[in-house]
Amino acid sequence: MMLTASESEVFWPLYREYRGERNTMSDRRINLLRKFRDNFDGMDDAQSSETLANWMKLEDDIQKLRKKYLKKFEKAIGGRTSLRYFQLENKLDAIIAYDLAQVVPLAQ
Repeated sequence: MMLTASESEVFWPLYREYRGERNTMSDRRINLLRKFRDNFDGMDDAQSSETLANWMKLEDDIQKLRKKYLKKFEKAIGGRTSLRYFQLENKLDAIIAYDLAQVVPLAQ
């Protein structure tokens, strides 16, 4: 991130707070994927709809969390550095999504 000493002082505690909340959502994603993995070939329409609704809710919650913390990051480290951070996070999220796309089977 190439932070100055003063930016680092405020960034890292805020980052740990954000990641703590985001990790909770990562756990939700893992649980959804496990449930899908264990039942994907025998899911009925109701189970499929529930899985999709839970996935959409998770994606909404992640976006709400980003918006909540964007304000905090901008206040702490400014707009340019906040943009860089969220760009990096987006790239890492894309890598994870790509990896998941390769191993999660399509619903039957």
